[in-house]
Amino acid sequence: HELTSEQNAEKLEAARKSAEIVLLLPRISHEAELVQLLSLMEKVKDAGFRIACYTLGQVEVAKQMGIPFVVQKEFNTFNSYTVDEFYKAGAFRVTISSELNLDEITDVCNDISCRGSENQLEIVVHGRELMLITEHDLLKPLLEQEIATDGSEVLMVDSKGVEYPVKRVDERTLIYDSKVLDMSDKMDHLKKSGVDVMRLDLSLYGKRDVKEITSAYRRLLDGKPAELRPRRGTKFSRGHYFKGV
Repeated sequence: HELTSEQNAEKLEAARKSAEIVLLLPRISHEAELVQLLSLMEKVKDAGFRIACYTLGQVEVAKQMGIPFVVQKEFNTFNSYTVDEFYKAGAFRVTISSELNLDEITDVCNDISCRGSENQLEIVVHGRELMLITEHDLLKPLLEQEIATDGSEVLMVDSKGVEYPVKRVDERTLIYDSKVLDMSDKMDHLKKSGVDVMRLDLSLYGKRDVKEITSAYRRLLDGKPAELRPRRGTKFSRGHYFKGV
């Protein structure tokens, strides 16, 4: 849908009053695809929105166009030097690598040299880790046989019976971790780390779950009690926050 269409303009403007809007660029974008994104990025800039970048090509275009951008965790940013360089390039927020533990994240926060009032550090505290993205359209045969529909989620099950969610986006295949990262009961540790933003990655959730999870974290950030429990068939994980890689 066109961002500037009458159909979407009112919804986006209403959302802007209560939330920050950051538009995600494709996780993979070849040069030809990046060229096709230029007109869309121009509209994003004119509308006053921000974007999230997954590739250096996207970062370079955002820098040239003067669009504030977020560096996604797929860059695997794991030291203060890299964070500083992204800030200099125009990033207003950098998402730290999910491979760092909390002590390492604190070290990065303390060592950044050019962190200003407009520069933020972010970590992901809830959601499924994206393990693999491939340009092979693995789910296409299921769509052709009408076993699955475009945009639906299927499960890949290994020999031990562990289930991994698999999703199709723009003819590419995304495979997610079997466990769900959850740090809701470790808020004190997260606050002491020095990060500015705690992200909830809820792209695989429905409206009901999104409301429940965001409400729980909001209460916890406000110092109020809340508890999240894994859905049937799923397990919670601490990721690498207490053990590293």
